Amino acid sequence: MKIAPASFIFMLVTVLFSASAPTGAPIPPLVKIKKVRHLPPIYVTVPEVPDCVEDGKFPQMVLLPSFTAASQIVPSCHLFDRDEVAWVLNVFYKEWKKEFGDPDHKVLKMLNEVMITWGTEQRTVAKAFSIHGQPLDNPTVVGLAISPTVLWAHVGDTGYISETSLVHELVHLALWATDGSPDADHEAGASWGGWTTEHTSFIWKMNKFLRTFNL
Repeated sequence: MKIAPASFIFMLVTVLFSASAPTGAPIPPLVKIKKVRHLPPIYVTVPEVPDCVEDGKFPQMVLLPSFTAASQIVPSCHLFDRDEVAWVLNVFYKEWKKEFGDPDHKVLKMLNEVMITWGTEQRTVAKAFSIHGQPLDNPTVVGLAISPTVLWAHVGDTGYISETSLVHELVHLALWATDGSPDADHEAGASWGGWTTEHTSFIWKMNKFLRTFNL
């Protein structure tokens, strides 16, 4: 998940739910954010894979190119472009495999089936954990790892994927795929194992890389 100024805390709700603290007011769901990208990711998507329908019903499910059955549920068509999200997933896997490995292709399988729900409202949950494993009661969160292939992320207030909790939640799902647990209490928690300082550093490096592409 994303680190906010000074007081931002990474959190996870339960064994099944990963959560992170809010970074600011949510962007209006129908306000289009203009971005100038250094190198936009480009996919040649076959016509049979439908894109987001501007005059369709929302929230709307959109399939992600380059993956077997990956999808995202968006509150409007400009949040977030499916090609950009698919590109982020590809980069995530490449970097994860390089740093942590994936000999049994469990992480790749998860990414091929992942469903990302983008939300415009932050959520309050009963319980979460800080990055240091400290229990937190009734925190407001901006991300959840809900099941082995389902995550929810708040859209944030900038329109940039790197400013959301997406990468953090993907780390939880990757650990879920490889270790059988998303490691709800992160680095220093005693209840579950798997999350290390290397995973926290991985999130920071991934988001820094995405920012170089204005994503």
